[in-house]
Amino acid sequence: MTAEGNAQMAYDWNLAARDEVSFAASKETGNLVTNKLDFADINRYANRGGNSVTYVSRSDWAGTFPSQSVKLSLTEGMISDLAPHKPLPAEGNETMPTYGANNGMSLAMLRSREGNEIDYNSDAWDALLDQMTYEQQSKLLTNAAFTTVELPNPINKRPTTDNDGATGVKGSITDTSFPSEGIWASTFNTELIERLGKIFAEDALANHTQILYATGVNIHRTPFGGRSHEYFSEDPFLTGASVSAEVKGMQSKGVIPTIKHFVFNDQEDQRSGIGTWLNEQTAREIYLKPFEMALRPSGGNAHAIMTSFNRAGCIWTSASPELMQDIIRDEWNFDGYSITDMASTFASYMTFDDGIMNGTDLYLGAGDEYSLSDYAYSIPFRLRVREACHRVLYVIANYSASMNGLKTTTKVIPIMPWWQVTLNALVGVTAGLTAVGAVLWVLTYVFPEFRTKKKEKTDEQIN
Repeated sequence: MTAEGNAQMAYDWNLAARDEVSFAASKETGNLVTNKLDFADINRYANRGGNSVTYVSRSDWAGTFPSQSVKLSLTEGMISDLAPHKPLPAEGNETMPTYGANNGMSLAMLRSREGNEIDYNSDAWDALLDQMTYEQQSKLLTNAAFTTVELPNPINKRPTTDNDGATGVKGSITDTSFPSEGIWASTFNTELIERLGKIFAEDALANHTQILYATGVNIHRTPFGGRSHEYFSEDPFLTGASVSAEVKGMQSKGVIPTIKHFVFNDQEDQRSGIGTWLNEQTAREIYLKPFEMALRPSGGNAHAIMTSFNRAGCIWTSASPELMQDIIRDEWNFDGYSITDMASTFASYMTFDDGIMNGTDLYLGAGDEYSLSDYAYSIPFRLRVREACHRVLYVIANYSASMNGLKTTTKVIPIMPWWQVTLNALVGVTAGLTAVGAVLWVLTYVFPEFRTKKKEKTDEQIN
């Protein structure tokens, strides 16, 4: 500075007198905060072999700034960690969950209201979950592409309509669209962003949407990022303050924002399965901070997150118990649910067993009642499935406008209208005719002798 400084703006800090108590435990849960991400730091990773990196440091900027790209050698341990379908935990003294009970409980009975607060750990939730079948639970968790499915009587849960949109409801009937999130953040006005969240939610409701895959809170690492327009800032605090305000606005209208993409989603091109390596300090100070501010009950109190395609080190983020349980739940006290990004066939590492067993709840895919049949033998897995359903239903019951108008006596009964029956019949007939045509094509053009015999028979008829 060339101007005279202000001594009151400076702070004299002594390393020997550092405070090791105030921030040693989570203020949300009281649990100790410890290193959880050694598996994503190549210098601490147990299976690193001879791999290592030099991190850039302000204490030696010139000496640590990279002069070339880092190359890692694949080790046998890495190959093992990259592989899907990790062994399910051994069974201990767990009890098989109850299914198909007749307890007379409906989801509307568990919606907290003023003077009737239903705690997440209430026995009433167990009574409701006991009524579900394993097949119903399987469909709820695996068939969550743009919906959470209907659960008929006695659960009586309506289906939700979920939609995409970081800066506007995709396909909105009002054509409403907002500026990019970077412009929101540049206002430094959380009151304005909260009002925007309310308007955003109103447009969602006008489009019969109760859950939005929004908002994006990954960090701007470059102006050329494929989805920088969906993210707020290069600054984690500004991002966290902005998203927390938007969440409060959206949730006040009964629309559930799904904060994405958790976590370390640094690129769009070739993001499927890529390994992101970083140390604990970088993770917590930069990339995790906005999610922490949004998910903490004392912060934005968001109730849903969307996970990412990438890996942290060699572990898919959705299959990391350190990320999905130790940090977001045991430290931040997140009480919502998580959903994967698009769980399609090209992402073979996004498996049901790895994700659900380690803290993921919903799959953005087209599963069904039998998608989890291969893991039904495992009681620990069944218990995790049940807990995932608990999280989803708890959030829907208490924060989704899909519950509006439902009474404790309301019955949700699936029906198929005449037009759908007709449409299904036409689809079946068309599929049958297509199959017959395909067979005839194969016989006519693939087997020459069939074509020759047909021609000879025609010639005989003419003669």
